[in-house]
Amino acid sequence: MTMTTTRETLYTDEQTQDMFVEAEADAVADTIWQVMEPLRGDGELAQRFQAYVPQTPSLEVPRYALPTRHQNTRHRIFWKADGKLAGGSYKGRGMFSDVLGAELEAEQTGEPFTEIVVGSTGNHAAQAALVGTLREKRVTVYMPEGTVQTKQDNVRRFGGNIIFLADLDECLAAAAEHGERPGARFVHPFDTPRVIAGQGTAALELYEQLLAHGVDADKTPLEYIVPAGGGGNLTGQAVALERQLPGSMLRFVQSAGAAALVGIKNNKPFTGKFDASVDGAAVRNPGAYASVLARSDRYVHSGMEATDGQVAEAMNVVRKFTDFYEPAGVLAMAGILAEMDADIEGARLFAGHGSGMNTTFDKVAYFAAAGVREGRLDSAEEFDMKSDARLRLGRMANALEEQAMETTAAQEAARQAARPVRSGTRVASGSW
Repeated sequence: MTMTTTRETLYTDEQTQDMFVEAEADAVADTIWQVMEPLRGDGELAQRFQAYVPQTPSLEVPRYALPTRHQNTRHRIFWKADGKLAGGSYKGRGMFSDVLGAELEAEQTGEPFTEIVVGSTGNHAAQAALVGTLREKRVTVYMPEGTVQTKQDNVRRFGGNIIFLADLDECLAAAAEHGERPGARFVHPFDTPRVIAGQGTAALELYEQLLAHGVDADKTPLEYIVPAGGGGNLTGQAVALERQLPGSMLRFVQSAGAAALVGIKNNKPFTGKFDASVDGAAVRNPGAYASVLARSDRYVHSGMEATDGQVAEAMNVVRKFTDFYEPAGVLAMAGILAEMDADIEGARLFAGHGSGMNTTFDKVAYFAAAGVREGRLDSAEEFDMKSDARLRLGRMANALEEQAMETTAAQEAARQAARPVRSGTRVASGSW
């Protein structure tokens, strides 16, 4: 084994490589934290951001919702319910962070933008349309063909224009090119600091919310599990958690058919057949920031893969105590259940990030059947899941439609009350 020598210390090649990995991760974390800090406190950007992005609850998971094999568990499990944000997804955190920050910058430079351009599989696009309505910007969305109808509808509800292309990579390339046009701003869904920082604010809320449940995460080590696709959410929350709760452990979960970041974490490139069944996290090429941070054991403990059956079991758990979450939105619960299945000793503290709940009955039926095939659900649970989906998904769609109408009406009222409205004018808190 070759050795690397400094003036005072002798290192193996492996130790030197680890040092480089951690140094690169620290550089990424410093970049993200520098952008995240202004979203806290009472500064101008923080006030604007908090007016649009209210805190979401951390719900304690009741034992009755867990699979029978775990209903006597001593572990405490919390669910960061970001599906309760406007538009049904955590993606608003990153979109508002980016657009509001860019508006504030434009007020200082005198170079405003009038159009938001994104490439997205759905939730990022819907949030772009929502932000565009509230901030009076045109919105152009490049979306992969075959995106679930619910996510298409969410974009159109808020006035977004959709252009369909073959896959996400093609959509991102087209959106980036479009963003070079005068007055346009391209907002990458997972690989730009402002978006990543906004997504990380979920972890900033977690500490105080656990205290409200009587849990001091400084004294009881927290294992926080988040879903991952392109890795922006993972990166932001990993940075926030390391800065606020350095004794905690962060893991991430990907679909087994789209586990590119797990491959990067383990230095074993993903070579399996790409499967987009968990559409909200189906990313072939993770972001550059995530690809650096995921390799650091200090920021990211490990990555896990979830089969479709495990996703189905997680959907079944989550729907019993809160809203009906989409497949990507329950990846964290699939990870928690996998950890519990590992027969870990003692009483542990888990928290999972519920990222979104925009799905369709066909998606639910597909995963429920997968759960039965893999022995994660029985036929009665499959029937219950599908029956519940028929009942609740229609109600959720109606609620989103009402939300869109209320948002549009509030914006029109603001426009009438402050005519003419300049680009970037602040909209009243609580518009939805």
